[in-house]
Amino acid sequence: MDWVSFIQSTFFMSLMQRLILLFSTLLLFSGSFAQNLEIYTMEGCGNCIRTREYLTEKNIPYIEYPTADKKNATDMWNHLTSRGYSVSMVTMPVILFNGKLIHPYMETEKKRISLSDALTYIINNQNKATKVVESSYYLVCGEFISLPRANHFVMVLELEGYKSAGYYEEDGRFYVYAMCLSDYKEAWKQCAELKEKYRGTHVVSF
Repeated sequence: MDWVSFIQSTFFMSLMQRLILLFSTLLLFSGSFAQNLEIYTMEGCGNCIRTREYLTEKNIPYIEYPTADKKNATDMWNHLTSRGYSVSMVTMPVILFNGKLIHPYMETEKKRISLSDALTYIINNQNKATKVVESSYYLVCGEFISLPRANHFVMVLELEGYKSAGYYEEDGRFYVYAMCLSDYKEAWKQCAELKEKYRGTHVVSF
């Protein structure tokens, strides 16, 4: 059988269809688990240059949006205002990691998130699968009426080492928890320790 006949054969066509299906599946799953890192940069910004160099050195892929492009600048401010950032000036670069505003920091009573903190957070969380924790006891240490503020406090807790931090909504309020546990005694033990950092910490059982 010559090459032309082989290429036109049913076997070859079937083989190509299988390969295309396999390749498409791999692309789908790789996209599903990929981390999404976006940085908005400004020309002549030293922090932006250092951030690019650091991410390149650590082999972390990112999408860059230079704000010299007016559309990128508008998108950046839309991201900031939708997450509760209300000042007219911003410290560059603006970094979004999986949809969360990582930098610039927004001040809370507990912690200021610097560019160094943001990059450390990205390194520690790259390619890390989200763990689903089945639990009954939520160690709540923050209550907010604003989702952006709740999301920010979740990030603060994650930077403090509480990787299972999250929030739940009830009656229009957002309750931020540092961890979820299934053991009653352990929950109260951890609650006592957390109260040293966050005085309002309490256990909520579902």
